[in-house]
Amino acid sequence: MSVSSVSFNTDVNVRYERLSTEYAKLRSHVKVLSEGVIAERKKNEVFADKIQELESQLHKVDAENESLTFRNDQLVKRVESLQDELETLAHSRAGSIKKGKFPKKSKDTKELLSELGALGDRVLILEEELQNKIQQNAELTSKISELEERHAEELASLSNEFARKLEEAESHKLSSDRRREHKPERPVKSVKPLEQSVEICNILAESPSPTPPPINEAYLQAAESARNSLQGLSTLFELLYQRTQVYPFDATLEALPNHVRKLSSELVQCSQLFTPSIEIVQRCIEKAEFQLSTDVAELHSCLKVVVRHCRVMMPELLKRLAVEENKVTWCDSQLEKLNNAWCTDVCRLLVAIDAVSSALAVTAAGDGSGGEKLCAALEEGFFVVKELESTFAARWVIESRFPTATKRICCIGTATTNCLSRLLTEVGKLSARVHAINGLLVENGKEATAPPSERERVTGGYNPFDDDCEEATITEENVIATEKVSSCSVGVDTSDLMPVSADTPQNVPNSPTSSTCSKPENSSVQLMVDCLKSRVSTLEAERESHLVDLSLLRRKLENLGVKEIGDDSQSEIEMLKQVNRERLRAVTDSLQTAQCATNYYKGECEILLRKYFLCMEEKRVLEETVRDMRHELSSLTDELASVRRGYDDQLSQMTEHVAELNGKLAGIEKERGGQRTPVTPQRSGRVSSSTEQGFLHTFGALALSG
Repeated sequence: MSVSSVSFNTDVNVRYERLSTEYAKLRSHVKVLSEGVIAERKKNEVFADKIQELESQLHKVDAENESLTFRNDQLVKRVESLQDELETLAHSRAGSIKKGKFPKKSKDTKELLSELGALGDRVLILEEELQNKIQQNAELTSKISELEERHAEELASLSNEFARKLEEAESHKLSSDRRREHKPERPVKSVKPLEQSVEICNILAESPSPTPPPINEAYLQAAESARNSLQGLSTLFELLYQRTQVYPFDATLEALPNHVRKLSSELVQCSQLFTPSIEIVQRCIEKAEFQLSTDVAELHSCLKVVVRHCRVMMPELLKRLAVEENKVTWCDSQLEKLNNAWCTDVCRLLVAIDAVSSALAVTAAGDGSGGEKLCAALEEGFFVVKELESTFAARWVIESRFPTATKRICCIGTATTNCLSRLLTEVGKLSARVHAINGLLVENGKEATAPPSERERVTGGYNPFDDDCEEATITEENVIATEKVSSCSVGVDTSDLMPVSADTPQNVPNSPTSSTCSKPENSSVQLMVDCLKSRVSTLEAERESHLVDLSLLRRKLENLGVKEIGDDSQSEIEMLKQVNRERLRAVTDSLQTAQCATNYYKGECEILLRKYFLCMEEKRVLEETVRDMRHELSSLTDELASVRRGYDDQLSQMTEHVAELNGKLAGIEKERGGQRTPVTPQRSGRVSSSTEQGFLHTFGALALSG
């Protein structure tokens, strides 16, 4: 290695070290400079705010300067006129002053000057007080306007966020419900439609009646249904309160009438009164024990408080609200009937809650007929909720088409519809489970005397404690629509599959239709029959969808050139099982995602509700503050008006007094002018100039004090 290369390398290393040190210095300087830039920006912002404040003060000072300049000009003109008058008076009395004698200040002139000075001081004090009152008035007005703007912005932002969260939660709930409705519950066991229908019939014929759970577990499942029903009622009253805030009167645009405000407070309190009963039922579920004597008594006392609160003023207020809704511009005769029916159904719901509370009291007392009364009350409540759902659905179809239907109204209406449908499902579950528990208690008491055929007929292959059976309880109209969509939405020829599906319900043995429609005995059996009908219809719709999928797979195989092998049925079954497993996995994943999203949005909605109530409380406090400020502003305005009137009165008195004093001065000058004494011209000129200077000094002080 040569010497030149070594020196070159050392130079490079030295340069690199220098550059690294310089770079480190620059990095440290950059950090310091960036902090300095941030600090300077903050200072600039502070200076900009100060500049704005100083500009506002400068504008105020300019306005005051203009007013003072105008007033000063007036006073200057007045002083000039007074000086002219004094000059004329001085020239007129110049001949009456004696030679070598100066005019003496009379006692009246001294009194006049002292009174003028006192009046000037009072005027200055009054002007200072007037300026202070004006400044306080301006500060209060600006503060009130800022508070009102801030409150309006916060309320609008929270309302928009609450409406958006509700819409997202409802959309996720609807999508999860749709996925749950179309979820396959069991795989297809045969690829041939006729064999499948025969096999299903054999399974239904050979399957024994489901065994009910133990009595304690049955109590807990009934408690879960009761908790869900109470939560649904609480949510329903909360949604009705939100509806009264936007329809038929919008609280954001106008002041609500007194009866609407009373109804809103009644609905909110009713929704909150359901919380103790929900907590009681939740406590029973958590401790996995249900005491019939104590828990039912506590639940009865909580429901009695709700009923006592609702039956005082709410029916009359609901009727008045229905009258106001009938006065809406787009309300026709059909909507008027629906409004009246809705009011009647809500009153019937309150009566049904009272009946359930009375039945719980009888049950807690240990009466043997308490179970039957509770079943009858729950059954009546189920039919009332069903009528409520149908009435509101018909109302909402008409009201959603109004031109005044805002986004918030649509959100509340959709949420109310979903709440009523869910409440109907939960009340149906509760009624069926209470009927079953009552039957279990009767069977435990009369197990030896009751024939087995009657027990088999009452059960009828239906278990009200099975959640899968309960989730399938939907109306027959929705099932028919689902069948039409599932069979007609796919462009595949299914004519060879439809006759079998149409005949399948007729060939099923032990069908609930043939066993109960011929001779219905009681309403509980009718509820079970309706549930089984909806279950069978759902299974048929699901079977149709599977058959359509099978025909689609066959078409795809034919298009791909694969011949269908009739003998190898095992491979087709395995293929269908694999397809169904994949679909089930995908549906399970989507369901879990939807449940997580629903829980998240539910928490968000609860947080927003708490924020909303906090904002309402803050709004109430701000309204009270604004009201106090307005009262203070009105008192200050009255005080300012009185000060102005006093100021005007004192100015008028001062003007009159000055005029009177001017008259006295003129009289004094005339009296002195009557004295005829020779006066030299030079001496008279000095006297007149000194007198003129004295009067100028007096009226200058008067002008400055004014």
